[in-house]
Amino acid sequence: MMSNSKREEKSVELELNDMSPLNRSTLNLITIYLILVFIMCVFFNLMLLRLFIKYKDLRNVFNIFIIAVSCLNLIGSVVFPFTIHSSFFNK
Repeated sequence: MMSNSKREEKSVELELNDMSPLNRSTLNLITIYLILVFIMCVFFNLMLLRLFIKYKDLRNVFNIFIIAVSCLNLIGSVVFPFTIHSSFFNK
């Protein structure tokens, strides 16, 4: 016989699964996609910053604008892990 707390947990879990319009396999694919986007975003932006620091010839007005956008992109990519988490756990 199941205890009341286990029944409540199971009912909450069922409610969470019923709330999503997507099935579990679709959410897993979205999660994998978001993880890849996050890794590529961090990798390429850090590579761009590294090249900018290493080669002084790249330091002109236009490239400083590109570096600013890259820094903002890195800061904005902080949202990705939270999106991945909510997608993966269906919340």
